[in-house]
Amino acid sequence: MPLSLCLCQEFVQFFRETLDRKVCWSDRLEFINGWYILLIISDILTITGSVIKIGIESKVCPMSSLSAIICY
Repeated sequence: MPLSLCLCQEFVQFFRETLDRKVCWSDRLEFINGWYILLIISDILTITGSVIKIGIESKVCPMSSLSAIICY
């Protein structure tokens, strides 16, 4: 588990046990690094695009002049 999530859980537990208060979602999101989320989204989109490209390239293209240029 990433260190930021462990720290967030300790923060929430402290507020719940010591101060008897709930922590709102905006305060919890302060512990999450936005760059990691962007990297994960970027990787997912790259993998998805690669799978789609492989699927398109694996189809058998008819050998007419226009479609041969488009497919290859």
